[in-house]
Amino acid sequence: MPSVSNWSTDRWAGGTVDRWVGSSYRTFRSNPNHWPTYPLTYLLPALLILAGCSRPEPVEPPSGLALFVLMGQSNMTGMAPMPSRMTPAPENVYTYGNDGRWYRSKHPVDDPYDQIDAVSMDTKPGLGLGISFARELTDRYAGIGLVPCAKGGSGIIEWQPDASRESLYGSCLARVREAMRAGNPAGLLFFQGEADARPDSIYTFLTPITKGYARAFSTTVDAFRTDLGLPNLRVVFAQIGDQPPIPGYDNWAMIQAEQARVSLSNAVMIETAGLPTYDGI
Repeated sequence: MPSVSNWSTDRWAGGTVDRWVGSSYRTFRSNPNHWPTYPLTYLLPALLILAGCSRPEPVEPPSGLALFVLMGQSNMTGMAPMPSRMTPAPENVYTYGNDGRWYRSKHPVDDPYDQIDAVSMDTKPGLGLGISFARELTDRYAGIGLVPCAKGGSGIIEWQPDASRESLYGSCLARVREAMRAGNPAGLLFFQGEADARPDSIYTFLTPITKGYARAFSTTVDAFRTDLGLPNLRVVFAQIGDQPPIPGYDNWAMIQAEQARVSLSNAVMIETAGLPTYDGI
């Protein structure tokens, strides 16, 4: 996945818990018959308090947000390691959480905390592109709202129009409609295609598409625009980057070619070839 810089996260609580529990464990290893002087009955509530320190509070966003929908698979979710120190998101950038509440944006954007729609849940999200993208637009909009909908490992077939909220498409559409109480969609970001570059025998839970990828992607975009009543909704989609140095992605070049063939109005493809990755994908 392409690496992203200028991230910010709060690791204080987790780090404190690690040091605290680690100290207890080392004490026990040195003398198995002697636990630390503080009893576990006091330790557990403290751990719960510390664990809650990193949870942001829901906020009431200002009206008129410019909403940007984040669709695709793991590169859109964000799976890169989280740096210990990162620049906070601009104050006018908000995230419509997977729990159906608004937050000041922070990483990871696709946080699965109290997630409502299991279909798009990624249990271990990391560094992603959402906030970096929003940061570049803060001077253009009074407020920006990010609506994460991506799902790691998903194929384009799973993003085909389906009104059910149990589908990726239907879940995302429902979330965007909910978020529209605070603003209007200004754009759709789509980063996907890696899963479809693998042969059928690799992913048993989906049917990869190669030669029909451009058509399938266009169907998704057209339907999304129609369902939102926004025929000119701007779309930015990423072409998958360099061929991974790991086996299994036999149809990589075919997907790249299909993505280059996409012809949609008010849409632009971003080339990612040559960008550094942390896992080869």
